[in-house]
Amino acid sequence: MDSGALLVAGFFGLLLLTGLVALRTVSAGRIEVKLTDAAIAAIPILLWLLGSGQVTKLVVGAEGITVETTRMAILEAADRPIENQVAPLPVAPVTIAAKGSIFEIPALVASGIAALEFQLGMGGYAPDVIREYFAALTMTPAFRYVVITNRDGSLFGIMDAHRLAAGLGSGSGRASWNSFADLLNRNDPKALAELGKNYGFVAAESAVGQMADKRMVLEQMEASNADWLPVVDNAKKFVGIVDRSRVVASLILEVDTRLRNS
Repeated sequence: MDSGALLVAGFFGLLLLTGLVALRTVSAGRIEVKLTDAAIAAIPILLWLLGSGQVTKLVVGAEGITVETTRMAILEAADRPIENQVAPLPVAPVTIAAKGSIFEIPALVASGIAALEFQLGMGGYAPDVIREYFAALTMTPAFRYVVITNRDGSLFGIMDAHRLAAGLGSGSGRASWNSFADLLNRNDPKALAELGKNYGFVAAESAVGQMADKRMVLEQMEASNADWLPVVDNAKKFVGIVDRSRVVASLILEVDTRLRNS
């Protein structure tokens, strides 16, 4: 409680008690002032303190009276163990399918996959088939990502599917369906990362863990100028996406919950 609030409360309390004592004196003792009367007289002071936010909790029990100020509540909340303060990172799972033959396209479109997976150095990727995949999948609202993995299944990087499709379809510069398939087949990660810079490429090094601190995730998004980041497990395998808006919303809800609980 700040000193100004304390002085105001003390002044009114002293004024009420003085009035009660004066009343007993004037009545020559005929009017007795009991402790309950003094407590009732103090109710307006307590109500004012509660209404002004100077006191957040008032408990009357067998052990006596417990008063908690706003400052005490904030300090108590900040002193809780971090595992009791922070909810898990809001990871959005992503339905993913590996690129296969051209005959699998209708089933993938019907299932509404969100990501298409390519594996570096796997070989056998045909430019025409890749183009057919993108032509069909980009027409579905769920399709958003191209996930590229290493031979061991760990994440290499992720791109914006629609931006990549538009760039490869334009055939401008080194970006074409042929060049993309060639980089995948001959396992050229450096050239593939360079190509992906124009299409929202996020390298595995920028991925975050499932239990990453939310503040750190937001700072990493700012540094990468990205609205989302891939999430990996302990084996560095892709498990989903964390979106900036969901992280911010989660933090706001945490703050609101702490304030309500305190």
